[in-house]
Amino acid sequence: MPNTKKISLAWSETGRTVYAIIRREADDFRFDDADGSFGAAPADPYLSLAEDAVIKGLYEVSEARTAWGDGNYLILIYRQAGGAPAPVSDTIIGSSKMSIVSDAEIDLTNTPAIIADAVWDEVLTVATHDVGYSAGQRLRLLILTGNAARAGTANSIQLAAAESAVDDIFNENIISIVSGLGAGQTRLITGYDGGTKTAIVDRNWFITPGAGSVYEILPFSGILLTDHGLALGPGVGNNQIELAVTASAVDDIYVGSMIVLTTGVGPGQARLITAYDGTNQIATVSPDWTTNPDATTVYKILPVGRAIVDAAVSGVALASVCTEARLAELDTANLPADIAAIPTVVPDAAGVAAGLHEATDGLIEAAQADLDALQTDITFLKDIEGGRWRMTANQMIFYKSDNITEVARFDLKDLTGNLAMTGIFERVRV
Repeated sequence: MPNTKKISLAWSETGRTVYAIIRREADDFRFDDADGSFGAAPADPYLSLAEDAVIKGLYEVSEARTAWGDGNYLILIYRQAGGAPAPVSDTIIGSSKMSIVSDAEIDLTNTPAIIADAVWDEVLTVATHDVGYSAGQRLRLLILTGNAARAGTANSIQLAAAESAVDDIFNENIISIVSGLGAGQTRLITGYDGGTKTAIVDRNWFITPGAGSVYEILPFSGILLTDHGLALGPGVGNNQIELAVTASAVDDIYVGSMIVLTTGVGPGQARLITAYDGTNQIATVSPDWTTNPDATTVYKILPVGRAIVDAAVSGVALASVCTEARLAELDTANLPADIAAIPTVVPDAAGVAAGLHEATDGLIEAAQADLDALQTDITFLKDIEGGRWRMTANQMIFYKSDNITEVARFDLKDLTGNLAMTGIFERVRV
């Protein structure tokens, strides 16, 4: 609702007909008393002032039909001599300037409050706040975008229609619901459909956001993840998954890494990748899925690493990937009987037997080390995603779910390798 702007003039003569012409200094448009607007050629540019019924000689008018833009306004007040306003011949009996901020006149009593309100209510845009390293630019760059959502599902949110139409442009950034249904939740964006403006998140919402939920997307990069995305399907059989089109095209690049299903069909399952077809982007896992993933499944690949056991046995190099399937074979194999039978087949039986014992022990030790490392990584990921994070003094700090205990701290650097709070290119663990 527009504020009331009051124009007053105390003059020595009473009983006069008085009117004002108001000009907006920004564009020289004049006030139109016909509808309260400003225009280059107003239909009625004369605003009548009425004399106060008690205080004679005080002429005033209150105007609140439209909101006035920020800036200065020149007010000229005339005494009307004839039957109609005639600025060419009527006498100017007063003039003043009125400064408007947020549709309110600035004066000595309300200036500090108006300026403070205007600063906090200012919309930060590229057009008005892009001065390098200014406070406005730094504040603006803390949030990539934000608006009211149009809809939500268990693991997605449909952003505003004005958002980017570029597929996957928001991938690996953080989305937070700041008000409305589902407020207080934060998720990692793992996929984005620019056509429907729909973001897929890394795990189901506790409370599904809906139309009107206000979101903010914050710049971020996934931690301890080799890859992640929305699966295209289950592959063939019960031990495969077809990864997103953004997955690597290099054969076996993910072998030995752990894949975790986080939302969609089959959430909560973690498997070891034993083979990877880069051409078709299909990963083979062990053991088989309990529930096969599908095209709604969101996955994360953790760089657990693979254990390679190398041993020279009679000049023959042994190289084995430590997988659950291989460990199961070792567990059920009758190794003592097999080793005892080696002398009848292989020369230098004692050396072969010793090599096999050494390789077996190495496999078991390496597997345990991988499992311990995996548990440490999973605990770290849960801590990272469970609490708040903040950026301060050129650093990003992550906290546990109690929002007090620090989990990790990273230096923030720009493209030149200097510490920075804007134009962030990389993070370095400290």
